[in-house]
Amino acid sequence: MKRTLYILGLIFVMGIAAQAQKTIGTDKTISDGHCQILVPNDWTDLKAAGAGARSTKDVGFTATVRGIPSSEYQTDVDALKQRKGSVVDENESRILLVEPRGAKRRYVELTKAGPNACRANVTFSIEKMAVARKIVDSLKPMK
Repeated sequence: MKRTLYILGLIFVMGIAAQAQKTIGTDKTISDGHCQILVPNDWTDLKAAGAGARSTKDVGFTATVRGIPSSEYQTDVDALKQRKGSVVDENESRILLVEPRGAKRRYVELTKAGPNACRANVTFSIEKMAVARKIVDSLKPMK
């Protein structure tokens, strides 16, 4: 019985890892002209608050990206910390939070580099957390 549960657990973890790996090498860039993120190729464009995309298989799995002036970075960070979220990672030029969104979760990342800061929001169901993290971690300013 324990061995069966172990094998099922291992298969589950391997499935999540395979899903997360699917975004490597098959990505498309979503950009608002200042900042960009990478999403899977089969996602459709979503025009909302900057630029974005959504999964064709789960319309609630969405990602948006938006450039903001660097002067607004700290104000946005302070506002994010007031919300019902948990800080996942923070340093002097980046903050990543995860927030509850009903049955879903949302990663919010702000990065500061040069004259613009970048913000990405990725809304996802818990089983897609690994892919959502890869998407939000791809946030960077345009060159």
